Amino acid sequence: DVALLSDRVFVMNRGRLEMDGSVSEVFSRESELKEIGLSLPHASEIAGRLGLSAYTIDELADRIYKKWR
Repeated sequence: DVALLSDRVFVMNRGRLEMDGSVSEVFSRESELKEIGLSLPHASEIAGRLGLSAYTIDELADRIYKKWR
């Protein structure tokens, strides 16, 4: 899982560097990722639907707990 293993993410598209930044910076650019055929981690998609921000299942569970406890 990129979000767990990386401090910085590079996104390449057809040999060109499209994005370069932290996990949160890159994953916050959802529409641009989708335009080049990439998707967000499942945890991020679910978090977005709930009005939260998370990149891993553990982060998502923690944020859900904190919001609705």
